[in-house]
Amino acid sequence: MHEVGDRLGYVYVGENHRGYLGSGHLDFTAFFHTLGDIGYTGPITFESFSSAVVMRGLSNDLAIWRNLWSDGEDLARHARAFIDGHLRVGRAR
Repeated sequence: MHEVGDRLGYVYVGENHRGYLGSGHLDFTAFFHTLGDIGYTGPITFESFSSAVVMRGLSNDLAIWRNLWSDGEDLARHARAFIDGHLRVGRAR
């Protein structure tokens, strides 16, 4: 019998204000515990926006009016560490 996690294609995460993971109001601890509970082992996609790096016209089209970060590499490293840390805790339960 396959777990529910085997049937999910991928999981998408993003902060409620599209900034650094863990800096908003979402309960990522419960989210990652649930992924662990269902045995999810697939890819996790992270997305964030900042007006500092998105073209002005696109920022206006997407209503990206906040400058939440300017260093995409730092943002990516943080997201990877945040996700990995939460996955370890979620799977260890």
